[in-house]
Amino acid sequence: LTGWYRPARQVGGDYYDLLPRPEGTVSLALGDVSGKGMPAALMVSTLHSALRLLLGRSGLGPDFLERLNSHIYESSAANKFITLLLAELNPETGALHYLNAGHNPGLLLHRSGEVEEMGSGGLPIGILPGSRYQLKSVALSPGDLVCIYSDGITECASPADEEFGTGRLLALLAEHRDRPLQEVVDAID
Repeated sequence: LTGWYRPARQVGGDYYDLLPRPEGTVSLALGDVSGKGMPAALMVSTLHSALRLLLGRSGLGPDFLERLNSHIYESSAANKFITLLLAELNPETGALHYLNAGHNPGLLLHRSGEVEEMGSGGLPIGILPGSRYQLKSVALSPGDLVCIYSDGITECASPADEEFGTGRLLALLAEHRDRPLQEVVDAID
């Protein structure tokens, strides 16, 4: 597992976290707060503390995300929301359970060459009270590669104003899939 973050400004609204769990699983979080700069960074702080507090009390599931949604909805401005992909990986079995609240789909590149998207199962958090979420699962095998990213990657524009896009990201991941993870990240950067 590896992660990488570079804000568009001095501070930003993207957030990622890796949380080892006592039972041997690892929880992964990647969120993107609407907006940029200090207001988005402050909301990331709220997300970080709420995620860690709530996850410490319960496992990953729709109820968890529904409680997080309520908290963010009640404690943030009406025009703010967060796209969020939460996952829990069992390294022993390869089971990856995830909740995607309006975030970019995670990408699972199977060793076979097949690509599986980890699509949305609900609205971004903080938009509507009472939102519901769907827990989904994928199975990982040795040699598979998972990429969870924000739109800061796919919407990054060249000097000619051409977006990087999901197709380029997939091609780059496929080309570097057998390299060490840090080299995959460096290739994206």
